[in-house]
Amino acid sequence: MSESFRYFWASLALQILVYALLMHVVVRYWGDLAMIASLVGICLYIPFTVVFMKKFKSMAMAAGSVSTFISQQFELLESFYRFKKRYELVLVPLATLIGTFVVFDIWVPGGIWAYPKGALITFFISLVSCIIAIQAENKKSFDKPLSKLKMILDDLNAA
Repeated sequence: MSESFRYFWASLALQILVYALLMHVVVRYWGDLAMIASLVGICLYIPFTVVFMKKFKSMAMAAGSVSTFISQQFELLESFYRFKKRYELVLVPLATLIGTFVVFDIWVPGGIWAYPKGALITFFISLVSCIIAIQAENKKSFDKPLSKLKMILDDLNAA
């Protein structure tokens, strides 16, 4: 569970950073397309953050016998992981698209319209990088802890 809670704190810090950066763009570039893209990005992250906070709060508040506690932890972690994988199918490509658009809109003269090939290359490199990083993080923070919890539950149920 400690691995999952390390993920929680790192992910919470990342989400706060994303909200802060997007709000900075909203305030700084009020009225521009970058502002609208940033507001869309914020709206995309809110459902993930809400479910994220609820699931990890439930995990922290779980109580009962050892068997019940481990069973609750397994169910909550597995439930959040399923949600996370589904949500990321939409969130990651859209957030990468928004990030690419905002960067090109703010710092590249002419934006994505002036350099569509550069924007596409940036988008795809960013997307592939995010997918690779997410897969590694999922294995470390979810797949391994869930398999360990499953082994513990199997041992407890066998006894």
